[in-house]
Amino acid sequence: MPKPILSFLLLALALTACGEPPDPVPAPGTAAASSDAIVGKRWVMEGAVPGRGSIKAGFELRADGTLVGHTGVNRANGTYELSAPAGIHVPPLATTRMAGPPEAMDREQVFLGALATANAWRLEEENLLLLDGDDVVLTLVEEKAP
Repeated sequence: MPKPILSFLLLALALTACGEPPDPVPAPGTAAASSDAIVGKRWVMEGAVPGRGSIKAGFELRADGTLVGHTGVNRANGTYELSAPAGIHVPPLATTRMAGPPEAMDREQVFLGALATANAWRLEEENLLLLDGDDVVLTLVEEKAP
């Protein structure tokens, strides 16, 4: 076998033997910091609004990169990006424009603002924490099927 072909085959074998690099080290407090832990699940925050009882604001991160949710008053949708090991970016979301009680509208602004400022996520026990740096901006729980 000619030397150039043999050299090429050895190089190709060496490159394929290297395989994929190992996954990055998970951030402390994460469940292996895998997006599988948060994608495809419905995450909610609950709270009471006087005169309306309990309302839920929450979202689902879909595997196709879309986010669908509810602010407690309005529906919301848009996109998201996850980055290793536990980064998240949610551009401004499109929402319906219904009005609600002032307390619910205030809560909606807090919810949407937290999504917009979050740049990392962490799982702690049953909670999904959205973070801006080291600061928790939103705490959610997985909504279980009834």
